[in-house]
Amino acid sequence: MSTPSGEPPRIRPILVLSAALLTLLLVGAWNTGVTMDEPNHLLASHFYWQGGQVYHVPDLAPLLKIVTGWVPTAFSLPIPPATDPRWLSKDEWAIAANWAVDQKDPHYHWLVFLSRLPVLLFPLGTAILLWRWGSRAFGAVSGLLAAIVFALEPTALGHGVPPRGGSGRHPRGGPSAG
Repeated sequence: MSTPSGEPPRIRPILVLSAALLTLLLVGAWNTGVTMDEPNHLLASHFYWQGGQVYHVPDLAPLLKIVTGWVPTAFSLPIPPATDPRWLSKDEWAIAANWAVDQKDPHYHWLVFLSRLPVLLFPLGTAILLWRWGSRAFGAVSGLLAAIVFALEPTALGHGVPPRGGSGRHPRGGPSAG
């Protein structure tokens, strides 16, 4: 890969930017409280990995189910069987909220934090992609500037944490309308 002037772009600045962005995202992932839709998404991801959809969450893309679903699967979460009366309501939000209450904090906080980690790859990858594209098309400085603008953009930072983003945030432990 080379810049329009023919020289290779310097990789150290994007590594420093990526490390800074990752630090910000990790702090945000740890300190952000559980958003309103995360219990629902955790259950949907779990069922996606298990191959048995007890209920369908149409607003969660399959890619997010794939990258976040390993967490509930790895922790062998206690999921009520299909015969449990909770599933009869067909109200996915109430089912997920009741399930989340059954989990014990800090276990649940760790579960949510770990499920957010794979999602952090998306903003990191986007910053690196912008750097590479900008460097190739307009020079190393332009590529780095594009990556910096993206890395500092509040929406990119906010949506890099929970699986669906959300604007309302509460400190760790409190639900928010996301």
